[in-house]
Amino acid sequence: MFWTMTGITIVFVVGYSWINTHLLVISNLGVGVTIGWKRALLVIIGFTASFIVMMFPRPTSSRTLVRRTLAATIAELGHILAVDIEALLAEEARLKSGHYEKVEFVGNSGGKVSAKEKRVRKIAQKVMVVATRLQALAPSLSTAQYDPQIQGIWPYEKYAHLYKTQMKLLSSLTVFTGAFVKLDTKWCSILVLRTPFLNPNFLSDVFSNISILSYALAGRHPIPACLPTLRDRVVYHERLTAHVNFHSQQQASADELSKPSDESDSEFDHDSDVFTAHKVDGSSIGFEEMTLDILMDEQLPAHSTALVALSNIVSLVDEMAMIVRDLCGEKTFRGFDDLQRDFLGREEKAIGGGYFEKIR
Repeated sequence: MFWTMTGITIVFVVGYSWINTHLLVISNLGVGVTIGWKRALLVIIGFTASFIVMMFPRPTSSRTLVRRTLAATIAELGHILAVDIEALLAEEARLKSGHYEKVEFVGNSGGKVSAKEKRVRKIAQKVMVVATRLQALAPSLSTAQYDPQIQGIWPYEKYAHLYKTQMKLLSSLTVFTGAFVKLDTKWCSILVLRTPFLNPNFLSDVFSNISILSYALAGRHPIPACLPTLRDRVVYHERLTAHVNFHSQQQASADELSKPSDESDSEFDHDSDVFTAHKVDGSSIGFEEMTLDILMDEQLPAHSTALVALSNIVSLVDEMAMIVRDLCGEKTFRGFDDLQRDFLGREEKAIGGGYFEKIR
């Protein structure tokens, strides 16, 4: 750039010098060095002015600020959920190591702080950061609808709905953290191993959806047409896991008794267990049978609260996906819906094991 401007300045100096010496002009700016330093001064002034303008940041509209902040908040909420689950898995690992005692929190008493309490404090700090960010965004959300734009009407209602959904999701994460504080290692293990919400395959779906939603909203990119709903995925993974476990148990029983088992009766009993009352939004709470000892256990309220919070988190992520789909659009994928229904129908028939034919 420097050498380009130098060459252009030399051409201007030589050209104006020839004109001033060979042609009759009204305003003669000089010849050679006289006109050269004037042109050089103008070039330097132009460079200085452009550098000063470059130092000032481009103004960001309130609408862009709202959209990018909500996108970043989705990612932060996903990170808080990941830290929550990480803390839960750490407690489950303590049970495998032989630690069965309940961890007591010391607070500000000055005692030794446990690893569980350190994790909870870390989560609390992240929750406060996100809550402060959302509260600070409220005025911008209200004033953004008055920004002058030429791209059409800004969907204020949808952004306000997304904002409220994120506030609800943050509240659910807070409730889940509070329930985790009350759980001992045994009940943390029950929550991890016996409920479908902590299925590794389902967790992959959850964090993939959250990452896709954050990326799509930040850059106004359309979301994939094949983005699954988490409510369907949690039921799918639970049914698939139950089907695999059932056949494993059936094979073990057959080997132990050394005779073929009554497959049809076993399938009927297994599938009938799925349609019991021990569920939260169609998902198991971790117990095949609710005994009096379980109902009288002081850990059951915290366990139930954690399950309700997890179920609510799943529903709210699906709700955010619907809003982002309306705001950013969706890529077309013709034929995918028919293909998905075909495969789901075949999987349901395979997993169902003839239950529906038996109850007719």
